[in-house]
Amino acid sequence: MTISCSPDRSQNALTILLLADGQLNVVEIPLIRAVMCALKALSPREMQIVRSTLKGRRNKEIGAELGISQHTVGSHLRRVYLKAGVRSKIEMAIAFLPLVSRRTT
Repeated sequence: MTISCSPDRSQNALTILLLADGQLNVVEIPLIRAVMCALKALSPREMQIVRSTLKGRRNKEIGAELGISQHTVGSHLRRVYLKAGVRSKIEMAIAFLPLVSRRTT
């Protein structure tokens, strides 16, 4: 399957309601096409950090595992968020979980 990636992903989002901390939030999640484009754009290090984050590890734990600081982990995550069009680990998990589990290296 070939996926064409365009820089404008404004029409490729799904709006959902998310209940978190007792508050209802409106969240826009990139659709599969946009997420696939984001996955293609991630560096190998960013993919390592995404996988570790999806396993529930904290930035400090990921940093220790990879030999980098937790602040560097945070920098990588911010770049992942920009590429994927998400704003938090929860949104990233919703967007990436079905795809990351299938992707090999």
